[in-house]
Order: sequence, then structure tokens, then C-alpha cells
Amino acid sequence: MTRSWWRRSAVALLVIVVSIPSLAWLLGGIILTQRLGNEPGVIPVAAGETAQFGGYRWTLTASDTFEPRDSEGESRPLGTELVAAIISVEPIPGDADDDASCDAVLTAPGPERVRRTWQRVGSPGDYLYRMADDTRGYCVLDGTAYEYETVFLVPEGSYGESAIDVTVTGSRTIHRFQLEQ
Repeated sequence: MTRSWWRRSAVALLVIVVSIPSLAWLLGGIILTQRLGNEPGVIPVAAGETAQFGGYRWTLTASDTFEPRDSEGESRPLGTELVAAIISVEPIPGDADDDASCDAVLTAPGPERVRRTWQRVGSPGDYLYRMADDTRGYCVLDGTAYEYETVFLVPEGSYGESAIDVTVTGSRTIHRFQLEQ
């Protein structure tokens, strides 16, 4: 390559050397910003504390583990336990929505900042767990106060690090209730 070629091509080479890394940085920043913008906000709630959201007051009033059993008294499935929790739900006068619902998921820290999740058990009676007579096993926000009882089947030893994530329909905010220790 001759000296005249370098003089003619210097500006083009400079544009290429500067624009390719700049474009990569810009696209990476846009993707990262969109990904972070889609992450729901998480509000931690200590055991026994009350949180106000969705027009209601929420308090985790009890939580514990139980060994799952079948009707013959045999433990099943191996290496699992039931985690049950009762959450008090009270409407805030003038704020309470009377046509909403919520979702509760048991979560625990997992590898690489990913949380492990467990959905509630649809039929706790399958494991000889009897729900209290004055609680609901579903979360419908209808403007009345009630106790929401939810049960999860999880691997043994998960209770100590777990929390219940509650979201109200239409909200992107997660309220993470720490279980009683």
C-alpha cells in the first residue's frame, strides 16, 4: 500500500474504526435499557409487617411447613414439604377495588440472580392438608376483609430462604413477603 492510498483512505478507515464499536455500544445499551425497563419492581415486606397496595392492607399472619401425606398416611413425594401461609387482606375504605384478583407465588433465590418459583397447590387436601374454615384458598379482591390461605409443595429445606411474591392483577409491582422464621 502506498502513501497516497493511506491519504485517500484515512477518513474512511477512521469512520469505520469509530462507528462499529459505537454502534455496538449503542445497540447493547438500548437492549439493556429495554430489558431493565421490563423488570417488575420488587418491594420487600418483613415478616409481620403490613403492606398497602391495590387498595388493601396485606399482612402475612402465619406461615409454616408440613409433611405431605396421602390418605394411607404415607409420605409423598419424597424430599418435599408443604409450605402454608395465611395472609390477612383488608380493604382500605375509599381505595379498595372491588373487581380485582391477586396471584401468590412462593420464590427462593436460585443460581445467577434467577429466583426459583413454585405455584400454589390446587388441592391441598390431596396431601391431607386441611385449610381453616374461615380462610379462602383463592385471592379475589371484592371489597371485603378475609384471610387468604395458600399452600405450596416445595423441596425440603426451601422454607428458610423463601418468600411469597404477591401481585395484584394489572400491577407490575411485586410485594415480597418474608416467611416467619
